[in-house]
Amino acid sequence: MQVALILALVATAPAHAQDAAAARVFAGAAFTFTQELWTDAPAISAQIDARRSSLEPCGKIGEELVFTAAGSSKARYDRAFTLWMSAGRAAALAPTVGEHERFVAALDAVSTADARLRSGRAAWRKHLATVRAFAALPQDLCARLATWFRTGAKGTPLPGVEVVDLASYSSFTGSFRGALGPACHCKIDRAEARMHDLGIPSRDAHRFTGMPAYAAIEGSAKRAMVAATGLSLPL
Repeated sequence: MQVALILALVATAPAHAQDAAAARVFAGAAFTFTQELWTDAPAISAQIDARRSSLEPCGKIGEELVFTAAGSSKARYDRAFTLWMSAGRAAALAPTVGEHERFVAALDAVSTADARLRSGRAAWRKHLATVRAFAALPQDLCARLATWFRTGAKGTPLPGVEVVDLASYSSFTGSFRGALGPACHCKIDRAEARMHDLGIPSRDAHRFTGMPAYAAIEGSAKRAMVAATGLSLPL
């Protein structure tokens, strides 16, 4: 009821007031997103940990994949390396699809002409697409990659799965918020700053970055990455 009232006010308010009302909706959506991830964290972490055994074949391949696959064509090597680097992230992100979908839907429900708020929302839409792409990867991806690796990484086809575009995937702050990529990172940070300008308290605006939410499952996400790569890499 409260969200519906705010949305109604957004539609009829003058420009600045409309932007401020939109910022309040964004802050409320970020609060709910954070609450949901913390509430669901035990179940999400259990799902991530349950998939760690399926990641072990990737961990055993480890960095040797780089040298063996290098004997193949560049395109095949790039595909193999990307799939190898995607496995742990897929295990970590797949259980969070529902929370991300509800968050983005809440952001999409509000109309705003503010460029920075719109840009931040677009960045979250892009992140949702990445989360869905990782979730679509098969759970036996590492087993398929291991089979391909054992055959010499040259004459056999790679696992027939869609590769997630990691070109914009950048790790930062030791969190799998890296899936947003540096461009999205800047857009979301600018939106956070704009929300603060529009009267949102710093702590509430900061939730829009996703960092307080992702802290709930960061430990299990990192364990998945170690299992999948044999390396202590941030997601």
